[in-house]
Formats: sequence, structure tokens, C-alpha cells
Amino acid sequence: MGLSFPRFDRGVDEGLRTVNFVGSDAKQELLCRVSWEALRQRACLPDVDAQRALELFDQRRLLIELSAIRKYSSGHREADGGILLGPDDLI
Repeated sequence: MGLSFPRFDRGVDEGLRTVNFVGSDAKQELLCRVSWEALRQRACLPDVDAQRALELFDQRRLLIELSAIRKYSSGHREADGGILLGPDDLI
């Protein structure tokens, strides 16, 4: 089964500088993260803070989710089983 995103909640990890969201593959929930750097580069901004990162995530959510599906399908996962999207991962 593929990765889906039944929950719309998202949060920020200021220490890791990521926006976190949850995906599900029918067997388990997976923590998905997109780096602030990836969001910043996509928006061509000099820097982002937590609030701006959430805004950018919300504006690009569909493309971020599609990027997570692509990375999940290719088998690339973090040690915790989750998915981390960096600048080279975003569609």
C-alpha cells in the first residue's frame, strides 16, 4: 500500500529546523519532515523562521506530500523509519 496523509496537523521542530507531518502506509504512521532549508530555497528567501516555515509548508503541502510519496516509494528512509525531505527532494 502507498503512503497517504489522512491527518492535516503539522508542527515545527525548531531544534532540527523542520516542519513535521504524519504519513500512513496502512501498517503504521510515519513521521515525515521537510527542512526549513528546502522550504527557504523553494521560496527563494534569505531565511525563514518557524512561522514562515509553517506558512510555506501550507502553501506547498500537496507538492511536499507528493515528494514524500516519491521518496517513500524509492525506499529512502531515516533510521527511525521516517522520511526527511531536503532541498533536493522537493518536486
